[in-house]
Amino acid sequence: MQVKILYKAERWLDDAPLELQDRIREKLKFYSSQINPISFGGKLTDREGYKFRVGNYRVICVIKDGIMYVSKIERRDKAYD
Repeated sequence: MQVKILYKAERWLDDAPLELQDRIREKLKFYSSQINPISFGGKLTDREGYKFRVGNYRVICVIKDGIMYVSKIERRDKAYD
């Protein structure tokens, strides 16, 4: 599955410490290789998409037409604002 990081998430990722960037990119690579999105951390309940955790951060994405669009990366306590 192809991964596209949307502008806001890309900016956040560029500003993150290098170690965290590497951890998030590794998780994205892992989840993009999964055939079934059920293997993700969970389905969002209030909107379309999936979430998974990387340390104290949440990565929120939507899967459409075989492409994973990463829409938001944020601390767990602020990810759903």
